[in-house]
Amino acid sequence: VLTLGGGLLADRFGARPVFLAGVTLFTLASLAAALSSSGSLLIGMRATQGAGAALIGPAALAILVKSFAGSGRGLAIGVWSGVVASATASGPLIGAILTESVGWRSIFFLNVPLGIALLITARVTLPAPLASSRGSRIDIAGVITSALALSAGVFGVAQVGNYGWASPRVWSVLGIAAVAFVIFVVVERRAPAPLLDRSLLRLPNFLAANLIGLLNVAVMCSMLFFLSLYLQLGAGIPAIRVGIVLLPFTVLIAAIAPLAGWLTSRIGARLLSGTGLALVVTGLVLLGGVSAGWGPAQLLPGLLATGIGIGLATTPITMAAMEHVSTERS
Repeated sequence: VLTLGGGLLADRFGARPVFLAGVTLFTLASLAAALSSSGSLLIGMRATQGAGAALIGPAALAILVKSFAGSGRGLAIGVWSGVVASATASGPLIGAILTESVGWRSIFFLNVPLGIALLITARVTLPAPLASSRGSRIDIAGVITSALALSAGVFGVAQVGNYGWASPRVWSVLGIAAVAFVIFVVVERRAPAPLLDRSLLRLPNFLAANLIGLLNVAVMCSMLFFLSLYLQLGAGIPAIRVGIVLLPFTVLIAAIAPLAGWLTSRIGARLLSGTGLALVVTGLVLLGGVSAGWGPAQLLPGLLATGIGIGLATTPITMAAMEHVSTERS
């Protein structure tokens, strides 16, 4: 819910310092989470990790957009998309393997040396930030209302499984989300330097690419979540083997996304993203037939089709969204 704010800070103060700050915060929070002595402290450090990630994500993409041009930008965004998608897909599974074999603290300790290595590399290699043209004012009201709207919205939907759609509790939380969203829109219309620059929504492809990207990531995350549950609880497969079963899916995304970035610069985003999404639909139809007794062999065709499809679609969708965005709003 803080990603919009992270993007604004990267525009205001430069992507490099915001990226470095995000990595520092994420690394320190990981260390504190690994050393946590209570559930409350662990949850607090997880939230702090999220705040660090909200600085890292938009700053990383902005650095790529500013550092590469032409076909080189397509390949760079392709590598970035493949890494993000495969990490999103494989992270929970790697965490399950580490938790089962080493212990839960290992999933946080692992981030500490990685974070330190990334900080050193980033300070040496990343270009110095350019002066911002957007001023130094921060839309605090926009950050607060957008975070409240998104938090309440996600929390309300998440509670449906416990209480059902008829629950007054669920609708109260969703009502808070709706009110906060309306206030956010009003605030953004009046803010001299709004958190969300509404002119972006009028750029060619920007809104459509973001909506398609939302669906693409939602498919990937929910599919992995439910398949992991099915394989462990339904088919009785241990967590480590589940990770191996789902490996073709994540490997295909990581391998194909950079190729898709290179191809997008040559044949355009429309054909690649359309082909990729058609393969995703095909894979979901195949996986939609899952029933008791299905094992890795029956799931493999659907996993392959979906992995290839998401790998093909993710990069051109990202490139289409960023194509007409000016550098200072990247």
